[in-house]
Amino acid sequence: MTRRSPASAIVLSALVLVLVLVAGCRPAPEAPPELPDPPSIVAEMPAARTVADEGHPGDWVPLEGLSPAARAFCVGPDAAPGQGSGPAPGVLIVHGTWGLNRDVRLLARTLANRGVVACAPDLYDGIFAGSRLGAAELVESVSAERAGRTIAAARAALQADPRVGGKPVVLLVLGHGARWAVPAVAADASGLARIVFDNPPVALFHERAPALKPPVLILAGEHSSAYDAARRAALDEAFRAAGVTLTWDVIPAAGTDLLDPRAIGFSREAYDVTLGKVAALVRSAG
Repeated sequence: MTRRSPASAIVLSALVLVLVLVAGCRPAPEAPPELPDPPSIVAEMPAARTVADEGHPGDWVPLEGLSPAARAFCVGPDAAPGQGSGPAPGVLIVHGTWGLNRDVRLLARTLANRGVVACAPDLYDGIFAGSRLGAAELVESVSAERAGRTIAAARAALQADPRVGGKPVVLLVLGHGARWAVPAVAADASGLARIVFDNPPVALFHERAPALKPPVLILAGEHSSAYDAARRAALDEAFRAAGVTLTWDVIPAAGTDLLDPRAIGFSREAYDVTLGKVAALVRSAG
């Protein structure tokens, strides 16, 4: 075993002492800067009517009587109130699983270009689903009670619009938005002239059909497996027994979710056909 000489031991001890002294003289590390809270993914609810998308028609409208606060996207024809031949027809749009995204706002604007005042409540409070998994989680996060009050407040805001003038409006329900719209209408169908469903889940209607008093139209794609002859016959019987008028409009060469550009098998041609039918129906009801 090799032994250190006394001189080397003294040198080593001196080096250790120097290192200890240097370390002791170094300033303490600064605390990391306090980071601001990350921005919320939930939209700030407007206190007053504000432009929704800069450079495009349509506003965010605060909905009255709700806590927490809620908003709706509303857009109407270019003509100012009183410039037309009378009140414009109104349509209340309940979005589907993706939320009140740009596709739904574009749908509302397109209907407005055809002479309709459109209003869509934001049931996700500003969140837009980016994936099917995220959409499924968002759907489960919305309570039927909260959705029902938000839909009712949006309907009241739409009917209070001077361009609508208090007239009954059409309710347009996109896809799985039916899970919120059906209980809402079952609780309160006042102010609704008609309900239009775009490929809703069939199971919702067997229990709720007796409570849907306004006439119902179901838009279904020709190739949608959810609406085969047997299922349609069963729904016809359920509505007939409830004394509720049910009609069907089957769109040729179409699959599911006719008005959802993100749907699997989406067809632009079917979208345009469906949109034309909805606009014509809303105008006739108004």
